[in-house]
Amino acid sequence: MMKYLKYAATVVLLITAKAGLAALNLVSNGDFSRSAQTLAPECRAEAGRVSLYVEDMTWNRCGKCEVSKGEPDREHPGYTVFAANAMIGFVSAERGFAVKPGTRYDVAFDVRCPTGDMGIASDVICWTGDRYWHDRKLVKGVVPGGVKATKDWQTFKGSFVAPEGVVRAVLRLSIWSSSKWKDHRQYAVGDAFLFDNVRISKSSRNLDATADEGSETALRKTVAAGDEFNDLVLFKDGRTPASAKTRFRVSRDGDALRFDVSADEPGGVAVGAAGKPWSGDTIEIVVEGRDGRRTRTHVAFNNAGAKYTDAGGCGSSGDWSVEVECDKASWTAHARLPLAFLGLKEPLDEIGFNVGRARAKAKTFDCWSPCQSFHDPAGFGRLLLDGYAAALKREFGEDSSVATRTEFESAWRECETRRLEEKLARFNESGMSVAPVSTLSDWSIPFLPEEIFDPPTNISLKAAVNEIRALPIAVANLTGRTEDYRVVLETDGGVFMGERWGLDGFPSAQVVARRGVRIRDVAAVSPSMRFDPLVKMDEAGTVSVPPREAGLVWFDFDCAGVKPGMYRGLLRVVPLCEKGQISDVYKTAKYEGKAQAIPVSLEVVDAEIPVRAAAPSQYFMATPSQDVFDMAFQIGTEAFQVHTWAFAFERNAEGDLDLERPKEAAKSVAKTVASHKAWAAQHGFSPKFVIVYSAIDACNGLYGCAKNPELFRRIWPQYVRGVKKVMNAAGVPDEDYVIEVRDEPKPAALGPVLEAHRLAKEACPTVRLMMLLAAWKPIVAQMREFIPYSDEWVLWRGVYFGAGEYRSFVRELQAADKKVSMYSCEVSIRMPLLQYYRQHAWFAERHGLDGVAMYQMFDHIHGKRFGAKDFLSTPGGGLIYGSFGKPVPSLRFMALREGFTDCKVFAALKSRNAMVKDPEVTKFIDSAAVDVMDRHPNDVTLPDRMRAKARDLLVRLMSP
Repeated sequence: MMKYLKYAATVVLLITAKAGLAALNLVSNGDFSRSAQTLAPECRAEAGRVSLYVEDMTWNRCGKCEVSKGEPDREHPGYTVFAANAMIGFVSAERGFAVKPGTRYDVAFDVRCPTGDMGIASDVICWTGDRYWHDRKLVKGVVPGGVKATKDWQTFKGSFVAPEGVVRAVLRLSIWSSSKWKDHRQYAVGDAFLFDNVRISKSSRNLDATADEGSETALRKTVAAGDEFNDLVLFKDGRTPASAKTRFRVSRDGDALRFDVSADEPGGVAVGAAGKPWSGDTIEIVVEGRDGRRTRTHVAFNNAGAKYTDAGGCGSSGDWSVEVECDKASWTAHARLPLAFLGLKEPLDEIGFNVGRARAKAKTFDCWSPCQSFHDPAGFGRLLLDGYAAALKREFGEDSSVATRTEFESAWRECETRRLEEKLARFNESGMSVAPVSTLSDWSIPFLPEEIFDPPTNISLKAAVNEIRALPIAVANLTGRTEDYRVVLETDGGVFMGERWGLDGFPSAQVVARRGVRIRDVAAVSPSMRFDPLVKMDEAGTVSVPPREAGLVWFDFDCAGVKPGMYRGLLRVVPLCEKGQISDVYKTAKYEGKAQAIPVSLEVVDAEIPVRAAAPSQYFMATPSQDVFDMAFQIGTEAFQVHTWAFAFERNAEGDLDLERPKEAAKSVAKTVASHKAWAAQHGFSPKFVIVYSAIDACNGLYGCAKNPELFRRIWPQYVRGVKKVMNAAGVPDEDYVIEVRDEPKPAALGPVLEAHRLAKEACPTVRLMMLLAAWKPIVAQMREFIPYSDEWVLWRGVYFGAGEYRSFVRELQAADKKVSMYSCEVSIRMPLLQYYRQHAWFAERHGLDGVAMYQMFDHIHGKRFGAKDFLSTPGGGLIYGSFGKPVPSLRFMALREGFTDCKVFAALKSRNAMVKDPEVTKFIDSAAVDVMDRHPNDVTLPDRMRAKARDLLVRLMSP
């Protein structure tokens, strides 16, 4: 009955003795990155059509659910229904994921409607047996408040409890309209919505909480039989009181429910037609169903007595009646609905219901219990047939003499608050909980991960030399007000502050603390939010946390050059608005307060991993400063952009390029190269450079060749020679740079691109050329023509590395000694952390690639400083935010870095085992990447476990 305090079901970080599996996604391939065009087997449609959809520009693979045809309205002959639904979560043709009766499951998914706003129903279909159509049960309204899709991607969350007797389930997202109800949204063939990142996981805890004042839902509206009520609100608004009074009284009348209505209409009553219930003023009543398949009974009548009946798709016993009387400024009605007609059986104590009123002149719809869908039982209020005191006794086991609705609501809140306090009894004294969380946690808001309900008494970490070990900490505020906390890591000073920051003996400058910042995740009017930027903690080390949420503090331990050994300290968390004082200051100096001090140990094992990535990366950008460069190096970056438009030269009298007279843009290339070489030298490597984007376009734009093919054929080889001259003069040999001839060419445009490759190689045989292919799926025969001319191939992750001819072509390229890399190109910060970021480096390991790429390192506005648009808008794929020229990592950056670190540990193990040839290690090496990427791609715990095992095996191989 109460608002649930949402929390992210995440996996217990592997720094405790337990490895929790509660957050394992039950929907295989929920981001559809590996889906067939039909989305089978994970999805199917019982109305309309579902298919794989690839978004323009980003090539994000998601699901599409669209109306494919109109069907006759079976309940209303002569009318047409347009519907589509996506049934998500099948593990085979007709078997959904396994569920356990009585267990709560958390649900999250992303949706958008490319054509505008759209209301989407979110339900769960459950089965009690193997008969697909006969053993079904419906759980309606998974998402509280409903799902309103917009043009922007939005994340929606909810939960459901598996009903008694069910064994499996799927999520259903659907749209529906009938031409009979012309006042409602009408759909047509082709109308569609997109869905993505579907996550369903077992929830190990249900935390009820009294809603704070102003929260979107509070105590479900409740009234005892016979009590009059008139507190209607605007439908979907849910807060604004109705502008005209409508008084209701619902009572038991023998074997029926009686609804007495008195409706005021200050502007004069608009009387409807006798045969048209939706004309004039209309009263609607919806009552929950309890006879198996029926979820509700919906009736309506207007002030002319015209009736409408919808028994939820089921037959009804008997009929119902209504009597109406109209006056000039009001009208009354008395409706009698037999219990048998409603599908209700004895004994009855309470019934879910809602009432609403459509006012013709005011063009408004008012309802009693706030909801987003009038048919959704989750939005029903409660009718207490046995009175207020009995309801309190039934729910809480408490005797009470409450007799009015006001008294009941007050008593209910008190009991609910007490129940919450009992659930959180272990935290009552401290008012907070502090716990490590997974680096792959659900960072969406509200953030209250389940790890905080079982906090550790100490934190133990392991790392190899050169490993960056992350420690994300959730600080949960379980009080009823916003609280500021000081969160610091210090050498062990007992009760009081230690001698210095960090861990005893560990280089303090190599311990960095950051805090999570909430930010919009789409550029919408009412965006959802999540943690994403990780800014450095201020000098006091404070973080502010709203009530019944958790704040995020992220520690990094950079073990570069650190000697093996054990390093210890204390994680001290001090609530700044709670009691805190020092007594007996002249003797024992005793502290009295609620601060927590949690021992932290970091064991740096006697094994070293490389500082460079196993498969280097590039993000199609140069770095503006050394600190940005250093941060980019953490995610494998070893190749940096030089823009194709930089190669501008003066022209001679014949119109040819004078390569001895470079313009200022070309002269500036040497400065870019010199800075990146100096920064790279500090990390022990020589940088590569990528000349992007679309050298063909740059040549056309700089020298006016776009509409003159003959001029292009003359100037283009000169442009390529100019690139070579400038790069060589800057100290970059031909093997250390590559030219992207055309960015993401479509198959129809490959002819001119092939000619450009051939002309470039004829002009400069040693210059390296890049072929970057997106989601357009050229035929293999077309691609094969480029093999003699293209030295590096950067292929979109979603097309070329599965089974079939494309994968065979990748092997053909590798056999021809071509450099092959993968790239991805998303611009949403809501992409799955596991599949899109953590597994990015693993992808190269799995497919034996030379490198990986991603768009993009940071968002950029041409001619503006680094970070100019950051925080003003939602990132367009950028992994690093800029703040006054300083880099700020995102949580997506951190997930990406974790994957590169996994593969560094794995590379060290492979290198050592090449000498030792341990059979157990060899078996592990042969299967690890396949396990992460293919066998268990949804297991968020697996990369952590693989890294830990690889580190332990490496230590064993290093031992004498």
